[in-house]
Amino acid sequence: MIFMAEKDEKTGRIVSLAEALEILENREKDGEFGYEQTLALDYAKKFSKINAKGAESLRKKLEELGISHKIAVSITNIMPLDVIQVKQILANEKKEMDTAVADKAFSLVEENRSKG
Repeated sequence: MIFMAEKDEKTGRIVSLAEALEILENREKDGEFGYEQTLALDYAKKFSKINAKGAESLRKKLEELGISHKIAVSITNIMPLDVIQVKQILANEKKEMDTAVADKAFSLVEENRSKG
């Protein structure tokens, strides 16, 4: 999970790794990066498993299931390989999620994995 602060915003927001990659690539065009920004960009390129549009779409669909923004971003970043991993991530949710939500979340992940 990445906490990204926009240049002209005083507040930050939690974004997926794919969204952070897109933000960093846009900022890279503006000028030279420092050491930390270069490391963040390299990390995002290596470990982002989906493109930014797909990540945003998946996150929104997960939130529609009642999953919090923070947990939806975690699922989007990890792209779990089975429903057990989804259940483990959902265990961090403040409210208890039933098995149907985990199954639906995993099917959404699988849909997006096959697209990208």
